[in-house]
Amino acid sequence: MYKQLSQEEREIIAIHYNQWKSYAEIGRILNRPHTTIKREVDRNGKEDRARTKIGYSCFDAQEISKERRFITNKKRKKLLKCHWLRWFIYSKLSNKEESRSPDSITHRLKLERGIRIATNTIYSFIRNNSPWWKQFLRYNNGYKSYGKRKEYARYPESKHISLRPVVADLRWRKYDYEWDSVIGSGISNLVTTTERKSRRIWIDKVYWLQAKDVVYKLLDRFKNSRVRTITFDRWSEFAFYETIEKRLRTSVYFTSPYSSWQKWSVERNNREIRSYLPKWSSFDDISDDEIKKIETRINRKPRRILWYRCSDEVFHSTNYHLL
Repeated sequence: MYKQLSQEEREIIAIHYNQWKSYAEIGRILNRPHTTIKREVDRNGKEDRARTKIGYSCFDAQEISKERRFITNKKRKKLLKCHWLRWFIYSKLSNKEESRSPDSITHRLKLERGIRIATNTIYSFIRNNSPWWKQFLRYNNGYKSYGKRKEYARYPESKHISLRPVVADLRWRKYDYEWDSVIGSGISNLVTTTERKSRRIWIDKVYWLQAKDVVYKLLDRFKNSRVRTITFDRWSEFAFYETIEKRLRTSVYFTSPYSSWQKWSVERNNREIRSYLPKWSSFDDISDDEIKKIETRINRKPRRILWYRCSDEVFHSTNYHLL
């Protein structure tokens, strides 16, 4: 890997270059390629009016190198020069309701306003100029506490996820759903539904996470909607899957035991819910309007996997102004 020349190395170059030694000899002394020495003299050496090299000063070369690097870095730092862009990115990162990432901000700026800025530019600005912005970024702590495993209910006559149609697996069509639950510390819990192609989420609040309550809530939600397939895991709250299959005239499939990754779309949305409702929090005092607001924020959040469109845009085949 290339390493910049130091002040001490430039002093050695100046001594031997002014003694009329060749670039190869100086390179062997510094253990550097001779092209590096030649490039250093050509770029930072002294010139006369005819632009011919007449000498080399280590102090002048060091100042010229610093000035060149300063100008180069200044050209790259858009956020230092553009105050309104810096304020705009800060307002989006600090807004807990929108929960935007630098990646989604840069690509939505390109889609909606035609402004090009690299994601690494934002991260570099935070690292070098505004480290206190790090509190607005989402990090993975790399540690997860696992509680006691819940016993799975056995459904021997159910269809395994491997039998699900290929068009549903590849997300080529809409109206293929995944259902899951989010457990609260109180008596209230959440039942979440995710459409596989658009990743759109629906959130419903239920009391005492029992099979009959879940079936009633989901049938009421999708009684007038088209449902092609549904994917469950093998929790006991989905025990009345046959009733859902008959009422909605659809096909129900189950994941393997302890294999939540097989329906990762709804699991990913549940993770978004946890950013608003942390683990071990109670859902008893949360109103339906607040749940609807969380649902809207998640569905209006640009996603990289959707080419920085939001789930509502993909599901309804339209465009929204999100910035």
